Amino acid sequence: MEKKYLDILTNIIGAVETGGQTYGKRRYSAYVGPNNNTSKELTCTLGWAGNYGERARRLCKMIFDRDPVAFRKADNAGIEKKLSVNWETTKWHPTTVQQKALIDIITTATGKKCQDELFQELMLTYISKAEEYGVKDIPSKMMWCEIEHLGGVNPVKRIFGRAQKPYTPDTIFASLILDQKDAKSNTQVGDKIFESRHRCCVKWIKQYVTNTEEKKEGKAMGVIVTLAGHGSGRPSKKDMNTYCKGRQSKGRGLVEVLRLPLTDAQRKKMHDYYKEILGRNYYNQNLRLYCYKAYRDGKYYSDCSSSICKTAERVGVSGVGSLNTAGMHEHWPKAKNVVIVNGIIQNPEVLKIGDALMFKGSDPTRPLGIGHTEMVYEIHKTDNGSNGTRPATPSKPTTTANNDSNVKKGQKWLNKNYSETIKKYCGAELEEDGSYGTKSRAAAVCVWKDLCNRKYGAKLDPSNSNFLESCKKTAKNVTIKKGASGTLVYLIEFLLSAKGFYFSAMDAEFGSGLTASVKSFQKEKELTADGVIGPNTWYKLFN
Repeated sequence: MEKKYLDILTNIIGAVETGGQTYGKRRYSAYVGPNNNTSKELTCTLGWAGNYGERARRLCKMIFDRDPVAFRKADNAGIEKKLSVNWETTKWHPTTVQQKALIDIITTATGKKCQDELFQELMLTYISKAEEYGVKDIPSKMMWCEIEHLGGVNPVKRIFGRAQKPYTPDTIFASLILDQKDAKSNTQVGDKIFESRHRCCVKWIKQYVTNTEEKKEGKAMGVIVTLAGHGSGRPSKKDMNTYCKGRQSKGRGLVEVLRLPLTDAQRKKMHDYYKEILGRNYYNQNLRLYCYKAYRDGKYYSDCSSSICKTAERVGVSGVGSLNTAGMHEHWPKAKNVVIVNGIIQNPEVLKIGDALMFKGSDPTRPLGIGHTEMVYEIHKTDNGSNGTRPATPSKPTTTANNDSNVKKGQKWLNKNYSETIKKYCGAELEEDGSYGTKSRAAAVCVWKDLCNRKYGAKLDPSNSNFLESCKKTAKNVTIKKGASGTLVYLIEFLLSAKGFYFSAMDAEFGSGLTASVKSFQKEKELTADGVIGPNTWYKLFN
């Protein structure tokens, strides 16, 4: 499911869980003590999505790993020490002081982001089950997620099992309210107490998903964003998506966007003033104040942060001075509603000239690891290139088409070497278009399963495009690391290229370049970054 639909789903379920049935609202500070609703709710239940036991611990661990400074600032009750113990087997009961610390931790900026990410990760597992059951359309998958999140997998299968086909939110709702005819219980997923919840979900799915799909029929619009900035060289312009992909492939991707409260006139000046220093200034951190004022040698100097800060100062913003990237992170407001997935901005249309894109650097001890910044310099709208400009990169997850050249090579390779297998299990060969969609993924899954069946004696179904826990069990025997070569390595290069983590040669050789890409991917997916393709990494590559 595309990121935009996951975001809609988050807004929907967040609203009916803790948001007072107001679309887009959710209570990040939600806290419930142990065993409040069921005996399964061990230790505590944290956040708007109701994470308890080990999921509650994992949420806190995610926050700590992402931003230990903010975590420790909020933690005055020793929660950090609890991160190393199992919250289900220990069953510790947080004190009043610990409760407050937990709430403070999960409501930090990082905490809120991690809550949403952890929820969406869970939704992807629900969606896999729905697809395995035969649910194909997005609205019905969303209804599946809503029901499973409320009651579990058996109730959702019961509801879908008796729903009229083809599935729609309305037919699924009609099946839900049949629970109300069962007098033996008044707490089933379709009973009266949950009816308003389901009605809201149906309404919003129709409103937001249907409208989004209808827009596809009209003229699609996009944007081309140009950045300006410099590292060790002179300031220059560069395409945002190309630049972001390159940094992401090296493990130094985009982590946040900052936005000063500028007027439209000031934003124009940010562009015009920065234009003066393009190709002019020399990189020098010691002389970084001489961005617009010539040094005694007649030359101008700056670095990535001072070039932006001094430009902002020049257009009339006070208090920005010559802050470094850490200072910008601390003092500049965060841009709202910017969606970043795998280091790529999914909705570039919300950006504004003067926004500062903050990237990871080489020092992991800095806040969010930030070590570099670039400024949004120009934004051009495009109607699929029909106006004579190059088309914008679509606002969609990076899993669809990040590295067209390598993806296309991978598609050709699959067709050439596994044509009969793909046609047998997928119906037809792949279209060699450089776009990693559902068909390319299904073919990759199919070939992987077929190889495992033949090489390791597995009994997987290559015609089923899902990569489930049964595949993960098989993948325990399929450990690939540096020094390996062959078909499985080529598959890894193909998948990493599709996800925007690999940009080198498709040579089926597991060398240092591929190892670095694997580690970057593992870090992004919060796996052990050891550069080894084990069961968990295989699972994330396909899901």
